[in-house]
Amino acid sequence: MRLTGEKVAIRPIERADLPVILPWWNDPEVMYYADDNPHPSMTLQELEERYEQEKRSDSIERFVIETLDGELIGDLVYFGYRPDTRNVQTGILIGVKKYWGQGYGSEAIRLWLKYLFEHRHVHKVSLTVSDFNLRAIHAYEKCGFRRDGVLRHNAVINGKYVDHLVMSLLEDEYVRLYGTGSGAISEPSSSSRTI
Repeated sequence: MRLTGEKVAIRPIERADLPVILPWWNDPEVMYYADDNPHPSMTLQELEERYEQEKRSDSIERFVIETLDGELIGDLVYFGYRPDTRNVQTGILIGVKKYWGQGYGSEAIRLWLKYLFEHRHVHKVSLTVSDFNLRAIHAYEKCGFRRDGVLRHNAVINGKYVDHLVMSLLEDEYVRLYGTGSGAISEPSSSSRTI
């Protein structure tokens, strides 16, 4: 499956993508914004092992984000799928810094939401984001996510406690914002936004 927008496309990750992705996961600045659990540098073999574990899991799935000319620039993941509630958690990483702040992430999120709600038929998509990551918070809000609450002092980054915002989007909110089955991935209109 491949979903295409005006700037980016998303598709399932493949083993051949891993050497491109590895430098992002080993870049401290990228991981500062993407992950509150700093990890030591990862080897390609370790990333391949993680890829194989994720492929065998029913509760996690990872896609890559690429520009329309095929350049890999990031990835998306859902995890923690609960069949009883049809709820998932998600995350996004834009690993190529020259694409930060230009709308690539927002469009990728909208495509991802289309995949999750219309193809995976989830009920709720939730995420946590560090309170200092204003660019990501803005992108999530632009895509329709609402703030559910704050997890105070939920992580330690660079020796400092950081709060996490918990944000989510429900199935009926997605339908109100984007319609269903329309293929539209444009921004929600200002009159229909719920935030």
